[in-house]
Amino acid sequence: MNVPHTSVWRVLHDQHLHPYHRQKGHAMGPADFVPRANFCAWFLDQCSSRPKKVSPTQSAVKVMFIVAYDIDGVILHHAVPPKQTANADYYCRFLQHHLCPALRRKRRHLGEQPPIRTPGGLWDRVLNAWEEMAKNLDLFHNIVDSMPLRMRAVVDTGGLWTRY
Repeated sequence: MNVPHTSVWRVLHDQHLHPYHRQKGHAMGPADFVPRANFCAWFLDQCSSRPKKVSPTQSAVKVMFIVAYDIDGVILHHAVPPKQTANADYYCRFLQHHLCPALRRKRRHLGEQPPIRTPGGLWDRVLNAWEEMAKNLDLFHNIVDSMPLRMRAVVDTGGLWTRY
């Protein structure tokens, strides 16, 4: 896209959107029901007509943007430099030089775990996190599998609130 990050920040600021700050949420009201139902109908249509195999398409411009977040909000956003291959080495450097310092600044309570001193220590921490997630794998499958049912419920109510 070749848009300087300063331009993106300026546009966000002009719209009174400030990364790293809590934003006032939007409560769903009557004006949201029809667009919500339309989106869910579109989603269901896409699910029913999507091809079984996905083939990548070539693009002249490729942009990769990494966003790290948790339940408290965005921790860090990072644009991968142009022509940079985002392989395991790059990602480990990103974790060490960008995400870890951001976590130390923004999520001090996470510092209770011992610091990661080596790439091996980072790998051990990642493996432990994956093992914890694997314990709840059924939860992730259920969320994905229930998405069409959730969308159908929204369409059936005309965009009103559902039990989901």
